[in-house]
Formats: sequence, structure tokens, C-alpha cells
Amino acid sequence: MTDLDLDLDAVVVGAGLAGLVAARGCAEAGLAVRLVEAGDRVGGRVRSESVGGRPLDLGAEWVAPASHHAVMAEVARHGLELEEFVDPGLACWSLDGSVRSDGPVLDAADQTELDALYAAIERDAARIDIDDPRWYERVADLDVSMSDYLDRFGVAPTVRAHVLLQAFSLTGADERRYGALCLLHEIAEFGSCAEAFSGEDVRVRGGTAGIAAAIAGQFGEFGDGMISFATPVVGVRVVSGGRAVEVTTVQETIRARVAIVTVPVNALLHLHLDVGLGDAARAVVAAGHAGSVAKAWTRGDDVPQPYRSIGWPDVPESYGVPTADGHQVAAFQLAPDADTYAAARQAVAELRRRHPGARFADEVVVHDWLTGPHSMGTWCAATAGQQAGLHDLAAHPAPCLFAGGDVSRRWAGWMDGALTSGVDAAARAIAFVRDGTHLPVRG
Repeated sequence: MTDLDLDLDAVVVGAGLAGLVAARGCAEAGLAVRLVEAGDRVGGRVRSESVGGRPLDLGAEWVAPASHHAVMAEVARHGLELEEFVDPGLACWSLDGSVRSDGPVLDAADQTELDALYAAIERDAARIDIDDPRWYERVADLDVSMSDYLDRFGVAPTVRAHVLLQAFSLTGADERRYGALCLLHEIAEFGSCAEAFSGEDVRVRGGTAGIAAAIAGQFGEFGDGMISFATPVVGVRVVSGGRAVEVTTVQETIRARVAIVTVPVNALLHLHLDVGLGDAARAVVAAGHAGSVAKAWTRGDDVPQPYRSIGWPDVPESYGVPTADGHQVAAFQLAPDADTYAAARQAVAELRRRHPGARFADEVVVHDWLTGPHSMGTWCAATAGQQAGLHDLAAHPAPCLFAGGDVSRRWAGWMDGALTSGVDAAARAIAFVRDGTHLPVRG
């Protein structure tokens, strides 16, 4: 629009995977675009650090190749390699305080009850139409906390613990806080409980940060200065009767035709958003989602190799990788008080209890996703009643678009969802800049 005094066509806020592909898409279409990032690196909740000479993922790590097509496309595009998790077979289990590494985890009666429960869960998941943007409206009777949902079935405590353990890697939150629809939608996407609980078994060789670095490495094709680091955004405001937007950083105010905001939902609370959000979206921004997990890496000596250990409620998931400095073990621990370091210490203590013949170092490598101002939580775990607000954020019209793994239409909370959401936001931004068209959200 020639009557607008603008600095750019598009501003992308946040250099996670969604922001990177959104900026790339805008630039490839010829838009003048700038990507502003509050931190000093790209990747967002994708972060890899070298430990013992091997990059370890402190954030997002796992890929389901048969389902995560956007990740696989980026891997192929940039010539990256994948490595499979070596399944040790029967893992060490701890469900009721006791530890077992051989024999059945559940007795025959509990296994029968678990099979029946999984069948019921799959029937509920089958009611979800993953191609319908308002899928949650048709299953409103299931929009309760995971704890309340499981109460409906009255299963044995060990069966309940088994389900919560398996659900943990998909939900990453306290069952009293996250909504059952989170798990049911994941199962609907994967197609079954078995696939949902075991399909994500591949990681990016060299760390998932390699995906972010490869995408950012393309930006030189579009000129210098496309990314501005250490540039926290403090506010976004729609101006000129909805035809433009002002993005205010700690250094300046940028006027653009469109903004694509890709920061995590829980970090939106730090932004002044004068963009016309509806009530449901504002409620989600105010409350945030429930994802609250510490992921700690520590050296483990004399652990079984290959190694995997799972249990409930402490350290639902633990696995190891060999490095030049010994075997490094990842341990996940729920952190309901948002204290990453206390949760990491609790995880190491549980590993020592569970594996008395092994030695685990006191030193841990973690990143505080829970209180860090750029994340304020781990992967998205919507509480009961939040699906409408997340939908409204994703569908918010230009000139202020929202994108990212938290609001993605498919694979919410995954790297794949971040990528598809970012690509879609770029398409919507391009259409709006070119002729004012408002495309429906698809990513």
C-alpha cells in the first residue's frame, strides 16, 4: 500500500523453527523482511550443546519419520542425517515404587484392564477429526483434565500409572493440569496408542539445532542483516485501520505491513499486544499452558548399554548415549513448581534409587525452559478449555499473525508443528502484503 509509511513488508518475531521458516518464506517471495530475536542464537526451544564431544539436545529431540513430514523435508533439503534410538528391549520399569527389569510389568489382570482402557481411549480419539480446525467442539464432553478423564474408567492404580507414563512424552505436564484432549488429539494423529507411544524413535545426528542452523544459513542469499539478535520485542500494535503493524523492540519501533509473532504462548504474556485478540485467545495468553518438565543430562557409569529406564511418577523417561567422556544419560522430571534445578536433582536421586549398581554424577547439564523469559514453559500442554483460545490465536488475521508449535494445526508441541505453522504464516503474510487477501490458517 503506497500510502503507508513503512520500514518493511514483514517483521517476524522469534527465531525458533517457526520464525526461521516464516522469514525464509517471506524472503523467497521477495518481501522485505526482518527477523528479530530476543536471545543470541537461533532455534528457540531447539537447543543442542556439546558434552563429552557429542552434541546433546537440551530441548526438542525426537522425530517420527512416518508422521513428521516437515522435519523430514528440512533434513533432506539440508543434507542432514538421522540416527535411530537403539531399543534395549525390556527396559527398567518403576511403577509402584518397586523396580523390575525382567518379567512382565503388569500381571495378567492389570494387562487385560490396560488393553481395555487403550481400546476405550482409541475410540475417543477416533471421534476427533484432525482435518477440522474446530475439532475440539465435537468432543466437548472429553475436554476435562487428564486426571478427571482417567477417573471415569476407575482402573487399578498400576494401570493408571502405566497410561500416565506412556502419555508423558506426548504431554509433559501434571495430569491434574493438562487436558485429556492433548493426548487424544496426539493419538488421533498417530492413529493408535501403540504408534503414539513408540513412533518417535529417531533423532537428528549432531543435534536438532542443526536444522535451525541450516535454515538460518540460507539467509545470506537474501542480503545482510536479515536477523537481529538481542532485540527483545515489548509490544505489537495494529495501526492504520488494520492495514499495518508497529513492532516495538527495546531499541526501536518498526512499522511493517504484517508481523508474524512466533514466540511461545507462555512468553506472550511479556508482550503488550494491541492487536484485537478475542476473549478466548486473551485467556490463553494470560494463563499459559501447563507444560512443565526438566530435561537433565548427567554422566552415568556402569549403566546397562543400550540403556532405557522409565517409571512413574518420578523420571518417566531416561535414556543414554555414548560420548568420548562416558555414557551421558537424559532424565526427564515433572517440575510442578517450575524449578528446573530442583527437578533435575530429584531426577538424579531417583536414578540412583532405581539403579543402585550404577554411578550418576552430581553435575547436570540443563536449560531452564520453565522460567527463562523467552519460553516460560516446555512443549505445549493445553489445559482443559484452552483449545478454542489456541485456535483463535492461530487463526488471528493479518496484519498480526501468530505461529509456532504451540498453535500449530497439526503436531502441536512438536518441531513438525512449528515448521508447518511457520510456512503457513509466511503464505498468509505474503497474500496480505500483495493484495490484502486474508487466507485461512492451515499450518
